[in-house]
Amino acid sequence: MTGSALAHTFDKLQARLDPMLRQFGFRKHGRTYNRTTTDGLTHVIGFQMGRFDSPGTTYIPGLRKTCMACLP
Repeated sequence: MTGSALAHTFDKLQARLDPMLRQFGFRKHGRTYNRTTTDGLTHVIGFQMGRFDSPGTTYIPGLRKTCMACLP
């Protein structure tokens, strides 16, 4: 499957989930959905086609921290 075919399949998946996420109060920003709770927390759902962990990612139980120097 070519990259564009994979992206097309991914777009179709996201389009099927979009109405449900919006029903629960999420707003779409590209491949990311956010909603803010009444106590000020922001729930985030992000769709990724690549690897889960970026270079420089360290794991701390209960917290995920990414090396800011490693970001593009």
